[in-house]
Amino acid sequence: MQQPFVLHPKQHCIGKVERKYIIRKVATKRSFNLILCGSVADLTLDMNMNKNYSLPGLLIETSFVYDFISQGEVKSIDYINPDNRDIIKDKENAVILFTQGNPININSEIASKCVGVIVDSNMAVTKVINKAPDKGIRPSFTETPDVEIPSGGFAVLSYDSDYENAGIRSFFAEKFNNGDIVKLRINNTKISLEEILQLTGQADKKASMSLLNNEYCTIEEKDLKITGFIRNPLKSSEYTIKAKKYGASEELLEEKTTEITNKDNYGFIITLQLNNGVNYIDLLLYEDGQLLSYANQKRIVFKKKQKTLNKDKKVIMWVEQFVNAKTLNTVEKMEKVVATAKDAGITEFAVDVKGCEGFAAYKKTTLTHAPYMTETRDPGKKAEMDIDFLEEFLKVAHKYNMKVYASFNFFVEGNISKEDYAINVPEEHRGWAEVIQAPEDKGELKSVLETKRNSMLLYVNPANDEVQDFQLKRVEEVLMNYPIDGVIMDRARYDHQYADFSEETKEKFIAYLASKNKNLDNWPADIYSIGADGTMVLGKHYFEWITFRSSVICSFSKRLRTLVDQYGRDQNRDIKLAAYVGSWYETYYQNGVNWADESFVYNERLDFPQPALYTREYAKTSYLNNIDFIMIGCYYDTKEQIEKYVTLGNILTNEKVDLIGSISLPDLKTPEELRNGFQSVYQNSKGGMIFDLCYTDWTKLKPAIQSEEI
Repeated sequence: MQQPFVLHPKQHCIGKVERKYIIRKVATKRSFNLILCGSVADLTLDMNMNKNYSLPGLLIETSFVYDFISQGEVKSIDYINPDNRDIIKDKENAVILFTQGNPININSEIASKCVGVIVDSNMAVTKVINKAPDKGIRPSFTETPDVEIPSGGFAVLSYDSDYENAGIRSFFAEKFNNGDIVKLRINNTKISLEEILQLTGQADKKASMSLLNNEYCTIEEKDLKITGFIRNPLKSSEYTIKAKKYGASEELLEEKTTEITNKDNYGFIITLQLNNGVNYIDLLLYEDGQLLSYANQKRIVFKKKQKTLNKDKKVIMWVEQFVNAKTLNTVEKMEKVVATAKDAGITEFAVDVKGCEGFAAYKKTTLTHAPYMTETRDPGKKAEMDIDFLEEFLKVAHKYNMKVYASFNFFVEGNISKEDYAINVPEEHRGWAEVIQAPEDKGELKSVLETKRNSMLLYVNPANDEVQDFQLKRVEEVLMNYPIDGVIMDRARYDHQYADFSEETKEKFIAYLASKNKNLDNWPADIYSIGADGTMVLGKHYFEWITFRSSVICSFSKRLRTLVDQYGRDQNRDIKLAAYVGSWYETYYQNGVNWADESFVYNERLDFPQPALYTREYAKTSYLNNIDFIMIGCYYDTKEQIEKYVTLGNILTNEKVDLIGSISLPDLKTPEELRNGFQSVYQNSKGGMIFDLCYTDWTKLKPAIQSEEI
């Protein structure tokens, strides 16, 4: 056996950090040991092994419903196609994946009490075995797993010793519905069923490509080097790779064919010239002239127009309202924090001046008379403070030549769970509250104050004119009384996909449809209805509804832009308007926000869940023209995921405005994770936003900002 050799790919779009790939050759056909760091599995696997019935780190992910992240919930899969019961007989709790043609080897007692899902070749759930009738209610367990597995699909069966407390069967009984699109993952990376079977030795080994470049990346150089090697090659065969590069409108820009001549390690390097903006790259593998379609891969690359110097980048520290109140309740404390932040490399602050409960972090509420934040009724958030927080923070930050942006949690006016409201919406403005059609209410239209859905925050209706007017008054009283450097839109959105079904919204939607020569015949079923199993049944005007809601938010941003510009002219100052959004654009339509540039053209390689949405009408609802910069929350714990979503943000905004990637400190627990995470947003966007001051350990954050190891 030959000695291992090491490939040292340079910074060819692989997270800007050199990584080591060790390929240990074995003198057999179609076999070698593979150790991949940062690849599909981060696993050490002997590809010449016998069958293996488990794959460390294998997860099934539920369909995504927006909360605060862009992934569903996950559960570990313990076994894949165990071919006899002895393998699992002593396990009290297990999740088992079966593919077509493999017997379901579980005993009759387990079979009578298991819960499972059947998934087809398109990763759609076709059946839930022993589904719970509702959350927290135990299934009747009248179904057995004696069902047919679809071609190219699979079944996942679960059992445990305690339905109520083990959290395994209940997960599958409550979290899955027919029609849900699920995913299989290893270490945050999607993996196909075919790859799982190959990695466990349960499928014939086939030639495929292993690429050392991340699937998504942003670069400033004009050339891209794609580096990789052929896995499982036949020694007697010849291999060719065809690389095709496409632009935003699917125009073919470059095509290059590379013959694999290195039979020692079957490695290759393909160099492509990039165009400014998005580059969609398809990589096709041929074996003896025949296309191996199963081996096709894609790489999605954003090429910046020009390099941004570090001195021109923003490093923004987010300052949430109540969680920082006790540590910033005096000028002396502010002085110490701001000086430390300046030394670490922070250039500006985003300060919550209107929190989720509606309390003001400033005392001059001359238009709204909103109470000061010390008047919260939540004892856990109480903080003694004599100073005007915003006034003093501005003085201190400006003394250090640091900017301060005032952030407003716009369409939320209280904490329902704590009954903490600055403005008494439940009694004085009940009509402001969102009206929702949620699965928990079985299709009934309910105020967020009355729903059975677990709603912590009181979201108000963005389409309500009184609501918009009141939010603009909040901004105006800050602009007239405080020398802020800008305004940030936070929670300038609907709470979720189930809002808003108030009469005000209905009337405006009817008018919107009329402008398109369409009619509303059945409210709310023309938009969607809730099926008996709790799933959404889309109606004929669902996509018009999504577009309409986005137009509401866009219209509000225009009004806000006009107000900010008016005070900028009157005060002879450059006052910025910015937005914070989640980076998960593919599902952010559920919140009524289109933050892509109007020029964005959807491409199927992006694999969004609702491709039919991205029409020219929807593109017109973009609010990017109304803001100066945008911060996107890349709240993940690996640099690969962070870089993916920064790149997606670059593609969507297309450098129309400055895009700033954002990290969440609780997600990045070690100094290395923090450094890699921050540098992933900083190097690939126009800076970095850090959430939040209350989580900051300056001994770790300063080296991360300055890209130093500790």
